Amino acid sequence: RLVALSQRHRSEIYNVWAPQLGEEVAEALISHFPSRDLDEPVTKEFVEVKVSELRSELHQGFGEIRDEMHKGFTELRRDFDSRMQQMTLWLAGMVVALAGVGVSIALAFG
Repeated sequence: RLVALSQRHRSEIYNVWAPQLGEEVAEALISHFPSRDLDEPVTKEFVEVKVSELRSELHQGFGEIRDEMHKGFTELRRDFDSRMQQMTLWLAGMVVALAGVGVSIALAFG
């Protein structure tokens, strides 16, 4: 773990190394030290843990979405089947009624 450097220490390091290494190199050197305790470098292990947590959350979220979609499609299929059954019964009733009207007309004029 790198220790945070105060602004005074950063300036001293820069003033010592800038004449010898150049300004860009001295700035690059200082940039590897956090200026505050909060500016802690991220480790590979930390990133792997966070990526793993994110994958787990996404997997769970997609599972919940999949379950909701399955539930919705099941309800939609039931509603569709019920309506198809109603339409079939209605059409069957209409066919029987029309056949009865046809037979009545045929008997009346036949």
